[in-house]
Amino acid sequence: MRIVFTCKTNRNICAVNTAKFTLPTGTTITVDRASTEWNIHSGILTMKWGCCYLWAIDGNTLFEEDVAYITDFDGFSDLIADAKLTLELEDDVDEGYEVEVIGWELEE
Repeated sequence: MRIVFTCKTNRNICAVNTAKFTLPTGTTITVDRASTEWNIHSGILTMKWGCCYLWAIDGNTLFEEDVAYITDFDGFSDLIADAKLTLELEDDVDEGYEVEVIGWELEE
């Protein structure tokens, strides 16, 4: 499963660390990935994350060395259908770097 993000950005770099989905219940699911394909054109950043996995639930990293890959497309799609998405930036990114999510979608 892949997640494709479309974002506005003010720099020609991709410095996104994780995606945080806040469910209507208030539960927060943090997702990371094993691979990233990205490009920037006219201030629009497109990222395609591959081999996505759960990193944390409500800030708790439960999986340590074992990675919980997200393999059930329909189940994950249903889970995050009404979620609010925020992207967390890399810790070492330059001050002033901005990324604003325009949209996102899942691909099988």
